[in-house]
Amino acid sequence: MELYQIIVIASVFFSGITFLTVSIIGFRRDNYIKTQGIPVQAEVVEIKQSGSNYKPVVEYNTSRGRIRAKSFYSGSSVFFNCKIGDRVNIFYDENKPESFRFENNKIGIFLWGLFFFFGVMSLIMACFIPFVLV
Repeated sequence: MELYQIIVIASVFFSGITFLTVSIIGFRRDNYIKTQGIPVQAEVVEIKQSGSNYKPVVEYNTSRGRIRAKSFYSGSSVFFNCKIGDRVNIFYDENKPESFRFENNKIGIFLWGLFFFFGVMSLIMACFIPFVLV
């Protein structure tokens, strides 16, 4: 096996490991906030828009006072079906109150699932590259 083949295999393998690691960390963080977080109702006060991407800004009350925070995620209206003035259910992290997730967080599942898929596909590709680069 030549050096360039080893470099290609290692690159694809480590990119797969990176994608899998990011997906697991992201999913666990979302899951932690949804299971350990404090549920509250928030009001959508602003929607930051860049082209077709939306990033809702919400206000909600915590034990530390009123928080105004923007969503960690941005996405299309498919993922964020809310308007200014809407009341939405969220979960926030008690230790970091500005960190929250929407109750119906479809984009997080999609995003981390996509990273997981790319990670698995990269690992599979790394296994078959030696047969292709012959």
